[in-house]
Amino acid sequence: MMTERDVLTLERLSSGLYVEYLDATTADPDLLVVGLGYPAPCYDRLWHGHPGTIDDPTPQHVQVIWARLEDTVASFALGFSCDDQGRYSLGIISATEYAPGGCACWPAARRRTENAAVAWCPRQESNLRPAV
Repeated sequence: MMTERDVLTLERLSSGLYVEYLDATTADPDLLVVGLGYPAPCYDRLWHGHPGTIDDPTPQHVQVIWARLEDTVASFALGFSCDDQGRYSLGIISATEYAPGGCACWPAARRRTENAAVAWCPRQESNLRPAV
């Protein structure tokens, strides 16, 4: 279970910080659009627990570059604002939690279960785009 200290707050907001997406998994096609000439993204959704790094820490529109969705709208246009208590729907993770792990297909994302973080591979969950 995520503790209060793991949730990004205004006080901890900074560029380059490793974070994870705390909202519900979304496969909104508008978030996965890429510019003309860019390849389609590797994955077809932004998962709860998806790792990324803060690119622009503007408090009212925090932008995150999401792993394997770098060229999508989710990484260059989607912004997060805080709630009335100064908390964002982003969790703070360590470089170890973000860094590549046991799965060659993904920079290791971590899904929190109770008090432990376990390795998570979207390929094992069959969430990859089908090969074209």
